[in-house]
Amino acid sequence: MVQVILTTKDELSTIVKLAVQTAIDKAVPTASTDNTTKDKIYGIKEAVQFLGIAKPTIYAKTSKGEIPHFKRAGRLYFRESELIQWIEEGRQNTVEDEAEAMDNYLANKKGATRC
Repeated sequence: MVQVILTTKDELSTIVKLAVQTAIDKAVPTASTDNTTKDKIYGIKEAVQFLGIAKPTIYAKTSKGEIPHFKRAGRLYFRESELIQWIEEGRQNTVEDEAEAMDNYLANKKGATRC
């Protein structure tokens, strides 16, 4: 059975606008207004500048899987946050860090003492 709904041109226009806006809102998530959480994407030139290492070195590290990256249409891209994390993973412990780790290890071990 077919239902016929009578409406005015203005009401129909309002209904269509609302339906379109609802569809758009569902299809496209709203952009965050907080730009501090937005992760920058770098190409190879920007990554060279950001990391301060030579382009061939970056190519070598990407081919060996040593540096986080992604590739699209034959181009390399890097997320700033992943590059920062990669740099921080290479952090070397200080003598104090090592001594603290040893103290913690020995404190958890029964009867062990540090000289």
